[in-house]
Formats: sequence, structure tokens, C-alpha cells
Amino acid sequence: MLPRSRLVLRRRQALRRRGPEERVMKEFRLLIPLLCGVLLLSACGGSGGAPAFQQLAQVPPPTSAPTSRPTSRPTSTPTLKPTSTPTSTPTSAPTSTPSALMITSPNAMPNGLVGSWYGGWLYCPAPNGGCQPPKGVLVGASGGTPPYSFGWAAIAGSSLPPGLLLTKPGNEFRGKAVVFGIPTAAGTYNVSVTVTDSETPAAQNSRNYTIIIQ
Repeated sequence: MLPRSRLVLRRRQALRRRGPEERVMKEFRLLIPLLCGVLLLSACGGSGGAPAFQQLAQVPPPTSAPTSRPTSRPTSTPTLKPTSTPTSTPTSAPTSTPSALMITSPNAMPNGLVGSWYGGWLYCPAPNGGCQPPKGVLVGASGGTPPYSFGWAAIAGSSLPPGLLLTKPGNEFRGKAVVFGIPTAAGTYNVSVTVTDSETPAAQNSRNYTIIIQ
């Protein structure tokens, strides 16, 4: 093996044989490692490490974080259920059925005297300060539809007491009929008193009495 000095000498001799341009290029190539080591150490590579451009090549490009787009939730429109309005069935007002029409008073006719007013005192006011008639017997009714009208008649085989009267329809005293007068003949008289109400059609009822005149 040749010594180092002789190798350097041979290289110089070989460079002299070549042209000046080739020598310059050869010397420039010899200076490249020195320049890289002194001036461009950080760019060409560290001590014993791979060149920096190779390290940069190995760095993966930055990846952008996936951006999640907010997904809009479908909004459900609430459906309104039709509400049924309770229908109130009209209730008819209870109709009160009138009770049966009947004559309620008197339970019996009092006895009378010939020539005297029949019945008791009526105590009814009149324009002259008295009552016309001053005495009598009230005949009352209930049930049916007032106002009432009254009438009387003799039962078969009998007659009405002479001198006694029954108020005509429309002349009732406080809604009641009045048997009044002054008897003129003694005897026993069987009569039937009838009441009629204002309903259409009208209802009727009767009651039998016995009147004794002495």
C-alpha cells in the first residue's frame, strides 16, 4: 500500500494532466463535504444522523381534524287532536201533574132554619161595611187547574132547598162557591155540587150533600 503522501502526489499529477476546468470541478467536489460540515450542518444532517431533508420527508403531513357537521334533528310537528265538545242534552223541565180535582169542603152541610140566613157569618168586607150575603156556607175545591167554577143540582127524587142559592160562575168568594139565602120551606134536600177547572179539556168532579131545613 502506498503511503498517503505519494497518493496525494499522484492526484496532483493527475490533476495537472487534466484541464483547468476539470481541476476546478474536482476541487469543488472535495470542498462540498467541508462546506456541508461547517456552514450547512443543520441542513445537510447532524452528527451521525440522517440528513435533515430526509427527516423532514419522514414527517407525515399534518392531518386536519375531521370536522363533524351538526346533524339537525328532525323536528316533529305536534298534531292537535280534535277535542270533542260535550253536547249537553237539553232536559225538559219536569212538569208537575196536577192532582185529581175534588171538592174538599165542607164535609157536610149544616142544618138551617126557615126565615133565617143559612150558614155562618162570612166576615167579608163590602162597600156598605157589611157582607153580601152576610152568612153562607163556603164550598171549596183542590187539584186540577184553577180557577174553578161551581154548580149544583138536585139528586133524583129530591129538589133544591127553596130560598137557597149557589153563587154563579165568576161570582165565587175567594175562589170558593157560597151556598146562601133564607130558607122558605122545611124539609130534607139531597143535592149534588159539581166543580169544573180551567184545563182544556176541563176536568169535573161532584160531591153529594144533604141539607135539612127546620
